[in-house]
Amino acid sequence: MHNEDTAIEPLKAQSLMAALKEAQDTVRSYDTKAQIIGVGYIFAFDIVQRIADLLPAGAGSAPEAVRALPVRLIIAWLLIFVPLIMFARVLYPSRWSIDTPSMRTLYVPNAKTVSVDQFQDEIKRCNWEEVISTEIIQASRLRDLKRTRFVRALWAAAISYSLMFVVTIVRSAQL
Repeated sequence: MHNEDTAIEPLKAQSLMAALKEAQDTVRSYDTKAQIIGVGYIFAFDIVQRIADLLPAGAGSAPEAVRALPVRLIIAWLLIFVPLIMFARVLYPSRWSIDTPSMRTLYVPNAKTVSVDQFQDEIKRCNWEEVISTEIIQASRLRDLKRTRFVRALWAAAISYSLMFVVTIVRSAQL
């Protein structure tokens, strides 16, 4: 039993599926970029730290250094972990949901418990154009969210590297 009202003409179906695939592929590419840059960020920070460790610390009494330790520790954690957390937020954003009466046949939420028979009945009754359009909108919103978070994480990493550069220069000038 096929409902003619729910059928999509072939060219429109191909176009909608191509748009959905492009949005989903772009979402995955931001995940890959964030993972690669996050790991590279960690390795690069290790190299910067090793270079900084080679420089002698500025003159100062031991009690001064001990009092400055919490501040330095907090700054170091902020420099290192804020960008990492921001890259992680690219990987794990919440899934967007659209308030729509359409059935969820392409992305079935875990909270929605359905039997195979119920799911097959929904497939027979669904408006495929509406279902695919809903998924395209959700994937596009997710893509845009990931891009925004990715760019912000890159800026945070750039600021952290810039601050580490300044710290290294100041520390080496105190030789």
